[in-house]
Amino acid sequence: MPTDATSDVSLFISHSKRDVALARRLIQLLEACFELPARSIRCSSLAGYDLHAGDAIATTLRDDIRRCQVVIGLLTKASIKSHWVLMELGAAWALEKPTLPLLGPGVVLRDVPGPFRELKVLKLNYAGDMRSLIETLAVRAAYKPRSDDAAVARARDSLMRHLRTRMRPGKSAPVNSWPALPDPADVVRTGAEIATGVSRLGTDVVRGAVDAGAGVVSAGNDLIQFGANQLRAWFP
Repeated sequence: MPTDATSDVSLFISHSKRDVALARRLIQLLEACFELPARSIRCSSLAGYDLHAGDAIATTLRDDIRRCQVVIGLLTKASIKSHWVLMELGAAWALEKPTLPLLGPGVVLRDVPGPFRELKVLKLNYAGDMRSLIETLAVRAAYKPRSDDAAVARARDSLMRHLRTRMRPGKSAPVNSWPALPDPADVVRTGAEIATGVSRLGTDVVRGAVDAGAGVVSAGNDLIQFGANQLRAWFP
């Protein structure tokens, strides 16, 4: 946890208070990746990152956005309906602040507010997008990386478990929300079944079908490789 109480806000996380558990896990990941000065992150619903007692809420948040280096828009089904989030993102746009739309479960590009649809958006459950988020913050906010791989792995896994829970049918995310990262065992099994099915085509299959089968075998092998890759570390 940061300790220097005099530091200014350099990262503003716009979010809904209904997503405080998600925001907490995102911040834990950022703190595992970077040596962050105290009070450098503003996340108004999370203790330790919220406003001080007596602060004027609207004025303080506006000033935080004005002086921060980067704004993260944590966009979920709840936050895209939040007047506060829309106001904060509108202020970031008006002040021409670098803004990173970070899409949560069930949110797609058409849900992104107005002008931010023109930006490259990132998805919370895509490993490559999370790596891009870390790289962008290192440049935009000039954060110094930490070298604690174990802490990064713990924070990453906590975030992914939370996302899987939210995307499970019957929970807060709808059934048709983004799928979680595929189970490697299922991917390998699917790839093996495809390859086995292709092998049964036999020599009597016409040349075109054989060629198509070879393509499917290749796809099956790619799926197997993809499953294996999911078992490796998030950040190479």
